Amino acid sequence: MDWGIAGTGKIAHKFLDTIEKMEGERIVAVGSRRKESAEAFISPRPGITAHGSYSDLFRDQRVEAVYIAVPNTLHYALIKEALENGKHVLSEKPMTLSPLEMSELYRLAEERGVMLMEGYWVWFLPMAEKLRKIKERIGRIEKITLTYGFVSEGERRRRKLSPSLGGGAIYDIGIYNLGIPEMLGLTEPEVLESKVRRNELGSDEYSFTVLRYKEGAVVETTNAIGEDIPRVCTIQGEKGAINIPDFQNLTSFTLETGSTHEEFSSPFLINGFEYEIESFSEEAKKGRTHSSLFTPSHSINISTIIDNIVSYWRREGL
Repeated sequence: MDWGIAGTGKIAHKFLDTIEKMEGERIVAVGSRRKESAEAFISPRPGITAHGSYSDLFRDQRVEAVYIAVPNTLHYALIKEALENGKHVLSEKPMTLSPLEMSELYRLAEERGVMLMEGYWVWFLPMAEKLRKIKERIGRIEKITLTYGFVSEGERRRRKLSPSLGGGAIYDIGIYNLGIPEMLGLTEPEVLESKVRRNELGSDEYSFTVLRYKEGAVVETTNAIGEDIPRVCTIQGEKGAINIPDFQNLTSFTLETGSTHEEFSSPFLINGFEYEIESFSEEAKKGRTHSSLFTPSHSINISTIIDNIVSYWRREGL
């Protein structure tokens, strides 16, 4: 598939590097608000067009699919414009800052007959599929604990945390934590309690939230930008437990059932992005308008949970 990239930041570079190592996929154009940025991004790669606006990128007839890699607040408008120009769209997470806007975009993609997917790349990893299959061995899930925090400084910190860019830890990395219960089939969580610490910009730099899902499982989730907290997940069931040492880069986990200890692992072929790209391309070529693996319902469910947590903070004056 012939791709265009909207944006020239760090994640756009990772996407470009991934595509260049894949067969059947190639980058044909890049768009930025300044043509100089687009030109610098593709240098020294001949054959890739640098566009000085996102609109020019979306009108490029060579581009079949677009990867949206811009600040969060720009996602909705750019995804909508790309869809209206008949492009398949893979968007960086969060696809939007509102589940209602997300639903609108999925409907638009269906109307236009093009593919739209949120880039929760962990969902497509081989070990994610293994996790979904192995969960039955621990019986009913009783509790999940997830922690994830990293340190970001300088301009990257400002971009990650600036409210005007849709920043904050819950929007930036909340999908990784909250995606695991969704991946395991848990539904309709209620926010039991949540604590948040805000930074000098006004967004959340740390939060701890307790959720109770319809099936009875309790989920404790910690998100932070500014603190280095291991990306650890423990899934406790009535018959055993699953321990994931790094659930954002889900390449391994252990299963404990009674006196049995089993280890499972599968390294990335490239960097992990390749699996979602491959799945996206295959489904788009089949004429589908959304992923059959990470469906619109999954995407909207996670967005709704994040929205409910943020609403809880507002109600509690946090």
